Amino acid sequence: MSMTALAGNQISFCLHGPASEIERISGTIFALKLHALVSALKAADAAVNGRRIHDYFVTTEHSDTPTAILSEETEKPQRIYGANSGISAFKSCAEAIIEGDFDRAREFGATVNRIAKLAAGAATKAFSYAEVKIASADGLRVDDFLKSRAARVLEPSPLQSIVGPSKRWFHGSVFGTFDGKIRAVELRGSLPEITLCLTAGGAEINCICTDKLRQQIGAAVSADSRVTVSGKAIYDESQPLPLRIVVSQIKLVRDHGDFTKWSGAFEPFEVETWPEDDE
Repeated sequence: MSMTALAGNQISFCLHGPASEIERISGTIFALKLHALVSALKAADAAVNGRRIHDYFVTTEHSDTPTAILSEETEKPQRIYGANSGISAFKSCAEAIIEGDFDRAREFGATVNRIAKLAAGAATKAFSYAEVKIASADGLRVDDFLKSRAARVLEPSPLQSIVGPSKRWFHGSVFGTFDGKIRAVELRGSLPEITLCLTAGGAEINCICTDKLRQQIGAAVSADSRVTVSGKAIYDESQPLPLRIVVSQIKLVRDHGDFTKWSGAFEPFEVETWPEDDE
């Protein structure tokens, strides 16, 4: 989806329909989700400023894929210097939810609940997922993963209280690299989704990429080649493997690599006699 660069006070919202409907979206669903986004922005605004000081206005809409651009403006007649942006606060809260920093997410108060409502209905007949973007930042994918993570913040899993810390798997996010093959691809929008089947063990990991990785994805799929996927791996205590990888790099692995350059290096050999050895 091509679009004009966003200004610093703008946020874009794009909604993708279920796979069977391509880009057909119910106007009611779009309106409900746009309202949910504005509610989340207002909650974030209030969380970081002590009270709500901004409002959000639709400045542009695109017709190719249902999209709206909102501008954040200070409500008149307020003149507040050093105010924090509700858009930035919304982004910080959503990232904390996704990465498993639940205590940080709760600092934004009602924003978590509003984000959960924004993601509600994802991966259903209503819509597949949404994209939220702000200037100079990768997009945020509003999908069933975000929905389940927000639910964890609002209602912590019983596993947290039943299982002792020493028995849990790692919870959080770290940068990592994983080897495997791309087995499923969803290329709609600017945040392609792939499934990585690991070379070791065959487990599958959900991965979210950016537009700039489309060429690498296409090359790997067409060649059925192994790849190494690097990015932010998001874990929780329920399993040893990441729940999702936010991908920053994909590299093809040459499966035909072998030890031919070492040919003969490990064969038996005789040590030549040095002149000094005869003395």
